[in-house]
Amino acid sequence: MTIAAPATDTDTSATPLAQYSFRRSAFEQEQTYTLYADRLVITGQVPTPVVHELANVRKIHLKYDRTNAGAHYRCLIDAPNRRRLSIVSKHWGGIGNVQDRGDTYAPFVRALLVAVSRNPGVKLKAGSIPNFVAALVFTPVLALLTALAVMMESWWIALGLGALTLTCLTMIPRTRPRTIDPANPPANVLP
Repeated sequence: MTIAAPATDTDTSATPLAQYSFRRSAFEQEQTYTLYADRLVITGQVPTPVVHELANVRKIHLKYDRTNAGAHYRCLIDAPNRRRLSIVSKHWGGIGNVQDRGDTYAPFVRALLVAVSRNPGVKLKAGSIPNFVAALVFTPVLALLTALAVMMESWWIALGLGALTLTCLTMIPRTRPRTIDPANPPANVLP
């Protein structure tokens, strides 16, 4: 259950397990996610903190994404009210100022996985089926096109296609769908 309520003395008396802040885009304010043993508190978006009870979390999915803005890591949290929280390892600091916050993102996500793993029936997943399938399909196709460009002595085209082939090849292990161990998440889905 998601509760929007003002902070009380009991909210501040518990010791936070971890904290992470980021700004997703120019159109959003910076949000701070504070993890307690039983809840996740989000501040910065609305005047009152939004509290998500960890007992209600049903799934956490870790992903590695490559976009035009660069590569980043994403943690998706599914709750029963069909609301999905998305926490990313990049922070938008302003025009031309995208910061990698992997040094604080990774410990936060590790603590979140351990805290949520106590829930019966919670699913902890990593990878992306569409990205994995695309990487599996495009890697041999691009390798074949690279070989064809080499045979035709189109060196610049071969170089570009070779770089794309390597990019797809490196995506395969990062995007492979799998269940994760909360105490030891795979290194390639966290910075």
